[in-house]
Amino acid sequence: MSTDALGTRSRTAVLDAADIDALIETHFPHVHGEEKSFFIEEVTATTSVVRMKFNARNVRPGGTISGPAIFKLLDIAVWVAVMAAIGETGVDAVTTHCNLHFLAKPAARDMLAKVTLLRGGKRSFVAECALYSEGADE
Repeated sequence: MSTDALGTRSRTAVLDAADIDALIETHFPHVHGEEKSFFIEEVTATTSVVRMKFNARNVRPGGTISGPAIFKLLDIAVWVAVMAAIGETGVDAVTTHCNLHFLAKPAARDMLAKVTLLRGGKRSFVAECALYSEGADE
């Protein structure tokens, strides 16, 4: 039998994108601001893909997406992956550590966060998140 990235038997996500969207709307309605800005594009038991819709308020001098906006996308996308893996019981999960490397200047357009859960247990998860400007390969 195959195992997933968490070392468990392959399984389906506990919650799907619609379920997780409902949790966000119930518990964190302020996350979007004035209009919905984060969209869950895909979830599995160990991954998520979340889109942050472009908004000019996230652009910093120099024409790039600001670091705080990028971190917000990363944080939400990892939380989405954890919810897909463990379900609503983890709704109060918090980020305890994040290491962010800026490898390329993000363009002023939608951004995607692609998360893979690398390890997880009852109290903590380790995840990797790659962030991309829409249409960019790096």
